[in-house]
Amino acid sequence: MDGRLERIRKDDGESYFPLPESDDPLERGGNVSLSYGDLLPLQQLAKMDEDMLRATTSSLPSRLAAKLWKARTDPAVGDNPWRKGSTSVREYVTAGDMKHWIRRQEKGISDDYAKKLVSRTIDALLDLSKSRLAVKKRTQRKNGLEYTERRVLLMDDVDIPGEMAGSGDT
Repeated sequence: MDGRLERIRKDDGESYFPLPESDDPLERGGNVSLSYGDLLPLQQLAKMDEDMLRATTSSLPSRLAAKLWKARTDPAVGDNPWRKGSTSVREYVTAGDMKHWIRRQEKGISDDYAKKLVSRTIDALLDLSKSRLAVKKRTQRKNGLEYTERRVLLMDDVDIPGEMAGSGDT
């Protein structure tokens, strides 16, 4: 870090300064700023390997939410449906992109079932992020047709443990 302390705002609304030289659950290297318990449930699940994730939760939407979050923050995953936002939105993923991503992640899933999994995965994202993500509907025109699509948004002003607001860095 650069000699400065990182301030963390927890769910109780209080600000905390983590102790340096402790284990960093986000494995960012250098001085540590968080304990594993300070991470959102979504971040905790995203840190697990496939076997541990399956052992921890039997819910496919929760596992997909964790994988989707990991894809956002870990370039080694490769398949990242998240896009950079503009103005007050840091990043977002559309329901359509999420549906195609789910079909690439889980082989043998039909298009109809993937559509149902999108809604359940969005619910899991909201729950596991402790409502730090938002869902908005956006109307747009494509191929001469107008349609409404849901987007999961990570807003610029949202506190995500281990990330600087507005930076998108982990």
